[in-house]
Amino acid sequence: DHVVELSDHDRIRMQMAAAMAILSRVLIRMENLKQIRENVHLVEVGWGSDRKVLLIFGEKEVKNDEYLETLLSPRLVKVIDSYRQRARLALCRGKSTDFLFPGYRGTHKSASTFGGQLADFVFRETGIRVTPHQFRHLGGYFHLLRYPGDYASVQKMLGHRKLETTIKFYTGTMDRRAAFKKFDDHIEDRLNEAEAAEAASAKIKVKS
Repeated sequence: DHVVELSDHDRIRMQMAAAMAILSRVLIRMENLKQIRENVHLVEVGWGSDRKVLLIFGEKEVKNDEYLETLLSPRLVKVIDSYRQRARLALCRGKSTDFLFPGYRGTHKSASTFGGQLADFVFRETGIRVTPHQFRHLGGYFHLLRYPGDYASVQKMLGHRKLETTIKFYTGTMDRRAAFKKFDDHIEDRLNEAEAAEAASAKIKVKS
């Protein structure tokens, strides 16, 4: 297949897409995202159809000294592979570096630059202004919407040392949402009752 040569702008967009894909599936901090290195943090096991890719950070590399090891999904690996094959090497700009997201000087991007680029990328694509750190916590929120009360899983995903930290962070948000949902359900029930009564009254008038 003919592969179209990408512009530098398109390569950066691919870089942002790969970074957001990792951030949305693994929920790591920016400090770790920017420092991902090939064959150090991205570890491949097996070949062909048996190939697996893991993202690994040692205790001393992660806040709260929490060891992180995640098996990346095939969908996420496909996005990362596409970025590596089509954009990463050119973005190294001739410098020898193993950082997955290289900066101009051959090292990794700075947290402020990378975070700003990611926030701008999300805003252009969705119209929503959200920082990478906020996006990380949105992941925990969406998990709790699907699995109410499963704070233990969110604790592991976010790398909180104590479960109490996770519960304290999300309890107010989830309680408010539950309260609004109860109120909304109540209003819906009252509206349905009123509509049913109105329909019944209309039938009686027609018969009369």
